[in-house]
Amino acid sequence: MNGITMRYRTLFISIPLLCGIALGTFAWDKIVLPFKNPLGIVGTLSIIRYNPANDVLRFLVYITVPIFFLILLYIFLYKKVPSLFASTHLKESLPENASGRKVCLCIFLLIMLSVFFAIITPTFHANMRYTDTFHEGECLGTAVSYAAGKVPYKDFIFLHGVYYEPLRPLLAFKLFGKSIGAHRTSLSLHQILAFVALGIMLLIIFKRNFLYAFAAIIVIGIACNKNRLLNIPHFFIIPQRDVLTFSYISIVCAMPSLRKNIWVLCLGSFLFGFLPFGAFIYSLDRAFYLTASFCITAPIFFLFLIKQRTARTVSAVSALAGISTAFFLLFILLRGGIKDFFLFNFIQLPQYKELMDGFVYPISNILFYVPCLIIAMNTYWIALQFLREFHAHRRHFKDACASFFEKYLAEFSLALMGVFFFRTALGRSDIEHVAASFPLSCFLSGVIVSKYFFPALCEKFRSMNTAILYGLYSIITYGVIWCAYMFCRYPIILPDSFPAAQSDSAFIPENYKRTITFLQENLKENDSFYTLTSEAAWYYFLDRPSPSRFPVLWYAATEDFQRAVVADLKQCNTRMILYSSNHWANHIDRISSKKRHPIVFNYIHNHYRFYKQIDDQELWIKRSE
Repeated sequence: MNGITMRYRTLFISIPLLCGIALGTFAWDKIVLPFKNPLGIVGTLSIIRYNPANDVLRFLVYITVPIFFLILLYIFLYKKVPSLFASTHLKESLPENASGRKVCLCIFLLIMLSVFFAIITPTFHANMRYTDTFHEGECLGTAVSYAAGKVPYKDFIFLHGVYYEPLRPLLAFKLFGKSIGAHRTSLSLHQILAFVALGIMLLIIFKRNFLYAFAAIIVIGIACNKNRLLNIPHFFIIPQRDVLTFSYISIVCAMPSLRKNIWVLCLGSFLFGFLPFGAFIYSLDRAFYLTASFCITAPIFFLFLIKQRTARTVSAVSALAGISTAFFLLFILLRGGIKDFFLFNFIQLPQYKELMDGFVYPISNILFYVPCLIIAMNTYWIALQFLREFHAHRRHFKDACASFFEKYLAEFSLALMGVFFFRTALGRSDIEHVAASFPLSCFLSGVIVSKYFFPALCEKFRSMNTAILYGLYSIITYGVIWCAYMFCRYPIILPDSFPAAQSDSAFIPENYKRTITFLQENLKENDSFYTLTSEAAWYYFLDRPSPSRFPVLWYAATEDFQRAVVADLKQCNTRMILYSSNHWANHIDRISSKKRHPIVFNYIHNHYRFYKQIDDQELWIKRSE
């Protein structure tokens, strides 16, 4: 084979990957950007004078250095050893193993299996007996402000999305009645939607091979539930908001097959444009990543995959209609507050969020190193396949792109979004955010192994085909037994996940009840109340909107925002303050609220006085009373 045997080709191709990973690991701590904090933010990173952009740059270097070495290897050897980069003609031995009525039955069974795993995978809050007054408060407290007629971002701030926070609990209240249990039920229903969307995405990626799709959803479901039995931290999380992610990937992967029918292409293109921009309604971080992916994927469709002029025009117009519809809905739900929405989320928040809540990415920890390693291997594999297409088409870039995206569009999309989504883990580097940012990259690794390496093994060793087939059947059997076991072992799964019928008294912590009763009896109808503990659930408990634009004080991290909180308290003539409590939100990341917000606390100390201590809550009142 022109100077190199097939036996050694894999070894030669692996050298750039190994060298790049070694260099990226060695250089990780050596990459240091200058620190700046013009907004006066107090956080874990600002205390140690650490630039949060360090981790992003280090990660990009880590995953791109192997590709750089691969390109160098190609430049030096493609003429001397052309067989090294010859196409391997990877086969996808994933035939459509069902047709007709069997297809409908298999789709139904896949959806039901996804629903079962969603139910036995408790949401973050379903695991808790009492209300999480910080995280659930972000939704419940802002819902009170929205219901009071306030304009999002202009009158009250939230970080995730207008549907994710104020609207989702309000919708739950409409359906099930106003209660914390209704909100938790809504979370579980959204989780079911996310798992169903995941099952459909897997089916499309595996090209209607139900055996692989069933096995994949079972492995994912068990991985999400492993902590329940072994009592270990989550290392694999499917957030409810990823229903948009899985739906978008499904549309992207299905788009090439929609070219045959102009009307189906029209609908698919509409969703292709609507989902990434409509995500700004639901989840802002997902919206940024989906929109970035759209900006890369859309030109690919129009330049390389949709070649007929009429189809291209219809697709472009439909996608624009989807984008326009998304922004129109956003405008309606924000009550016209588009300007404040863009100002806060595109200009102000990126300047301070990671100094407020970021951590240094602990690359020396194996649980944090492995995700980076897998992402680097995924991107390297994608780059290698493109380089092989480039070589096969005699280094003609356009033809290579067309061939590459026809073959590897699903894998490219997963790799692209896997890199984008990991940005969240780099910003808030704890195990939960890594676990919620890493699934797409895990999916891609599984797709690569099952679609390309298994078929190669089966072709070389005939007995492997039977072994893999029996292995998949074993996984499916085990998954069904696992579901049955979980329902029998934990009979409280359903009541915990769907507690719409329970009253709020079952969820409110005992050490909060006396304080709530006291405030309800002593606050007049027009009195405003504010909490310095960042527990926005208090506004739900009292059914009073926050007097400040920042219902969660933690969000007011900059000096200007702290002054805005003071101005709001003055303007609303806020009578009573919840000064402190024993809740962890008073010391987020082990930094006290007093240290984070000195401007606010100086104002409180000068204009308010200690009033009453009730259980764990310390109440202050205006000095004039």
